[in-house]
Amino acid sequence: MEKRLEDGMKTKVIIKNVEKNFHDPKKGIDFTAVAKLNLEIDEEEFICLLGPSGCGKSTLVFMIAGLIKPSSGVILVNGKNVTGPVQTEGYFFSNLLCSMEDCS
Repeated sequence: MEKRLEDGMKTKVIIKNVEKNFHDPKKGIDFTAVAKLNLEIDEEEFICLLGPSGCGKSTLVFMIAGLIKPSSGVILVNGKNVTGPVQTEGYFFSNLLCSMEDCS
């Protein structure tokens, strides 16, 4: 399910109708971190996820990396359905970087 673009580049990541819901046991409520997201990221494309704390940026990155599963929808990386940790890509966590630099 890899889409080839006119210039020969490929779509690297396809996100179709992805949603992620969580339950907060302390408050006894369910909430949606990511709602019905559709996005395509092409090979060699650079994107930034911007938004306030708690809006779902890290949740989306964790789902693309296969570290957490979406509640619904499909995520494809290199044309393959993400069902677990993506072994061909690398990632780091900003809180780890801050702990190494003693950020506050």
